[in-house]
Amino acid sequence: MNAKNFPSLLSPGQRRVAESLQPILQLATCGIRSSLPIKPRTNSLIVGQSGSGKSFLVSRLAANGGNGGIPIWHENISNWIVLGSRNTNSTLTSLVRWIFENKRGVIFLDELDKVTSPHEYSNAVRNEAMSLLDYRVPDGAIPDADSNEHDELACQIDPSARKALIKFDVEQKLQNDFLIVGAGAWQTCWMEGGNSIGFRSENPRIESIGRRSLLKSIAPEILQRFREVLFLEPMTRQDYLDVTLSQVELLPQKHRLRFAELAVDAIPTAVEHGLGMRMIEEAYTKLCVEVVRDCCGDENVFRDLLVGR
Repeated sequence: MNAKNFPSLLSPGQRRVAESLQPILQLATCGIRSSLPIKPRTNSLIVGQSGSGKSFLVSRLAANGGNGGIPIWHENISNWIVLGSRNTNSTLTSLVRWIFENKRGVIFLDELDKVTSPHEYSNAVRNEAMSLLDYRVPDGAIPDADSNEHDELACQIDPSARKALIKFDVEQKLQNDFLIVGAGAWQTCWMEGGNSIGFRSENPRIESIGRRSLLKSIAPEILQRFREVLFLEPMTRQDYLDVTLSQVELLPQKHRLRFAELAVDAIPTAVEHGLGMRMIEEAYTKLCVEVVRDCCGDENVFRDLLVGR
């Protein structure tokens, strides 16, 4: 997959990040790392304001990777459930099952900027997330033999040996066949930086001083676990126009003009609030609603107009 092959699905800023991540994705998931004399680092961190499209970018990258796409696990740190919590479905246990059942994949850890709280629960989340970034899983995360996928192992060996084998398999896959992508907004730094880090409302690109300022706001324990920090810059007015034009080409001729009108009208608000690709989705939703209303709710008619036969 080449990020240039699906420009209509990515903003210019997202496309630049995708072009940097694509060879790393291929290296991390092709199964070659186990045979290399030195293990290359592949964990990558994306930093961008809320609404800049970090999740969308990684999901599209995985969907277009390899033949038929690469499986992706998307976990939001705010929703992380630690081992030993009252909820028995801990995040790490579920993730270990998923890794065990897949030959390769992308693990997307979103909102890593939320692991800095000093509270005990946040410390537990941070420790588990950092262990995962170090390609380690605690013994408590290894699931018991309660599913069909593990029954064969459970019948052949004792539970402790079975868990040791699963732990070894999962950690080897993490090192050799999976790409871990982290992401965070570190929104406070963006909000407070203003012109001091090179922002201009008409073209809010991050200059070198801005990058250094943002890096200082990220905890060293997070930075040292990633090979590179990729900055996803806020979309400018021109970026929104470029994406709108590329999306118009995907629509039937009869809907293009109206969609363009709705999208262009939404650009000022999108720039002000950093909506990112959500602006395109919202404009298209408005178009769909108009079509449904014009058809008086007749499902067959509006389905034909929107999807075609």
